[in-house]
Amino acid sequence: MTIPAFDVAKLLAVYLLLTWAIVRIGLGAQRVLRLGGVEMARGERWAVGWVLGAAVFSHLMFAIAAMGLLDTWPFVVVAGALLIPAGRGSRREAAPWGVGGVIGAVFLAVILVAAMAPSDDSDGYRYHLGLPHLYLNAGRMFPMPEDFYSAFPQGMEMLYLAGLKLEGFAAANLMHWNFLAALTLMMRATAGREGMIGAAAVCAASVVATTTASASVELGLAAALWLVFHACQRWREEGAAGWLVAAAVAAGFACSVKYTGVIAVVLLVVMVGRWKPAAIAAAVAGLWAAPWLVRNWMWFSNPVYPFLNAWFENPHLLPSSEVAWIANIRNYGGAKFDWSYPWEATIRGVKTMGFAGPFFLLSPLALAARNRMLVAAGIVALPWILGVPILRFGIPMMPFLAVAVAAGISRLLSGRAAGYALAVAVIVQGVMCFPPVIEKWNKQWVIALKEIPWRGALRLESPEGYWKRKIRTYEALRWAEAKVSKEARILALDEQYQFFTTRRMAAPYTSEYGLEAREALLRAADPGLWPTVRCQAVFGERTVRKAGLRQKISNQNRRWTVYEVTASTTKVTEWSSREPMQAGMSIEMEMPPGTKLDRMEWLTSVYEGGEIEVELDGDPVEAAVTCRGEEALDFRLRTTRMLRRRGWTHILAAERHEWLEEAMKEAEKWGLRTVYEKNGVRLIEVGAGT
Repeated sequence: MTIPAFDVAKLLAVYLLLTWAIVRIGLGAQRVLRLGGVEMARGERWAVGWVLGAAVFSHLMFAIAAMGLLDTWPFVVVAGALLIPAGRGSRREAAPWGVGGVIGAVFLAVILVAAMAPSDDSDGYRYHLGLPHLYLNAGRMFPMPEDFYSAFPQGMEMLYLAGLKLEGFAAANLMHWNFLAALTLMMRATAGREGMIGAAAVCAASVVATTTASASVELGLAAALWLVFHACQRWREEGAAGWLVAAAVAAGFACSVKYTGVIAVVLLVVMVGRWKPAAIAAAVAGLWAAPWLVRNWMWFSNPVYPFLNAWFENPHLLPSSEVAWIANIRNYGGAKFDWSYPWEATIRGVKTMGFAGPFFLLSPLALAARNRMLVAAGIVALPWILGVPILRFGIPMMPFLAVAVAAGISRLLSGRAAGYALAVAVIVQGVMCFPPVIEKWNKQWVIALKEIPWRGALRLESPEGYWKRKIRTYEALRWAEAKVSKEARILALDEQYQFFTTRRMAAPYTSEYGLEAREALLRAADPGLWPTVRCQAVFGERTVRKAGLRQKISNQNRRWTVYEVTASTTKVTEWSSREPMQAGMSIEMEMPPGTKLDRMEWLTSVYEGGEIEVELDGDPVEAAVTCRGEEALDFRLRTTRMLRRRGWTHILAAERHEWLEEAMKEAEKWGLRTVYEKNGVRLIEVGAGT
């Protein structure tokens, strides 16, 4: 039996210990920067200390995870960090906190409570926390080619890994909250009153609250980008070389947080404005991000996997699969950058999966600012505008836009009028975005923090009870953790909350392995695609080193598939192009030395066969090709046996899939067996009894 008060006290103690250790690392880095002439005020020092400390700590955790030392070394790193001496701030503090400071503090407190409480955050439990959970279970970081999310840069996940190791999911969530707090302090240090107003508007933005309260990465990226801007501003004003170093490290950390963080390097170069120092700083940023690129090159043969697979060929994801995935996420939720987007993103929030609040309806006023803040907002917005229109991905741009709006108001008005206008704007933002108020005016179904989850934060409701109530697959995954082999591989057709089990899962779209598995199952469910065409090519006998087949036609609606190719004693089974059928595609087999060959046979289907010619030693040959129909093999059991051989042991389904419903009516003919079923969630063993 656990005592809620004790659990909360333990969580807060561990969180503060870990936070202080990371800040001490950052303060130690600042002592080095002071040699380069850097001077900071107190609040600025803590904020910059957190971001720089997180950048260094993340690399330390990467090294520990890569070396397989996760069982004990995180404790050593935290203990060692606490011994680092900290200096004091020497600059004068920025402008007074004012009404922006009050609203910002209220929302930071609300979001802190939400971060301590359990949630049903899908991305967080899927990979931001799910992957570190697997690493901790294994004692090391390891490649997962079946899930391309494991190849994303994991600079933030290394912080979460430490939080999970020490005190679980809430400690990890609070690492993300720290970046919002640091961002708030830095915005005030950079832009004074307008910075504080902008920070309050950002803290109050509903999409920021929901994102910060989960183990996501957007606020880490936003804080790193702001430090790049802030440090470049300080360097331009003071000429202190230490600021340029801080900007370079922050840019490198941004690249380590997310691939789109590469925009930090663009921001760095533009803000520095002189090619030589900009080139040096950009090189430092690149070196800081390099460990993740090197890891991906070693594990996946592609430093930026799962992108640019046409440039870096690998067996894990084909270029066509990459294109299909990107097209899907760009249209996810139905949001589009059109005339309706401003209202959708600021007020309605349905298609954009969250809203920013009425303060951002004033965005056109940012044009009156006419300063570097507006330029920075435009640069940072590029990955979002060119990528996915979901509002969460626009969060790194919002601080720059908010301050530019505040600066625009100050420029258009003057004196007290500007102060009153800023106060009214941020108060309206705070009132309308306060959790209990949202449902009183926004009647849409929208992702938002609509209540302050005191019960969950204070553990009056256990996390397990919350997850059991909110996440459909939770009980199935906990059952799998207790009952399924540790070597299990689960094909998750719907929800994939990896955090709740150490049995590895992957969605069908996250690799060629998953795509192949899903398509094999769909093919097996459609007798019209079963192999019923057997072809034979006869030619003059000759001694060959290589034998193969080449496709002669193209068809964008078909994939070339053969189920068996036989040449003498050499046989290939179940091969698919995995891409639309193109003339010139080929299959080639190495033959034993001295092989004499006068014919080849292959088995295909009516829809996926195309027109084929034979190649011997790389050259086409004249051959008499005859094809005949034959009774279709029952492809169902053969398919599930094949999936089992390739490592897939279970299917997890939380929704109704027509092909699966039909398959389970004849489960024995498929070699499928339901091992868990509750509330519409099923865990099905693949290749049962084989």
